[in-house]
Amino acid sequence: MNTMISTTKIAPIANKHYVSGQDIAFGVDCYEKGMIEILRGVALAELHQSNVGVVHMSKHAKNMAMKCETEFKSLQANLSENKKQMLSDYDEQFHDLLAAETTDHFVEGFIRGYRYLKSQIESGLNLGEEYDNE
Repeated sequence: MNTMISTTKIAPIANKHYVSGQDIAFGVDCYEKGMIEILRGVALAELHQSNVGVVHMSKHAKNMAMKCETEFKSLQANLSENKKQMLSDYDEQFHDLLAAETTDHFVEGFIRGYRYLKSQIESGLNLGEEYDNE
């Protein structure tokens, strides 16, 4: 996996502070976790503040949804009122789970997209130190 900070940025800092080996790995891990926390917050804000939550379903997903709805109605038709309520409660909980998983997938995709774009920019442009602000 690509890290969010390049080794060319870490080496001068590590040398300045006489840090090496496991200490560098520890620093990179801390940086990674911090960046993931920040990106997760940005992704959640983007998801909730924009119209991103509306995802157009593929034909495959639409077909699967129709099959599930048909099976659900068939099952529901053969149940007592008590069992129908239990099924309805389960269905509500299941949809809450799907919504939570969708949010998780969006956030994970956001973070992976950031990593991908960062690696493409760094490998493709090779800007070097002339664009550093330090």
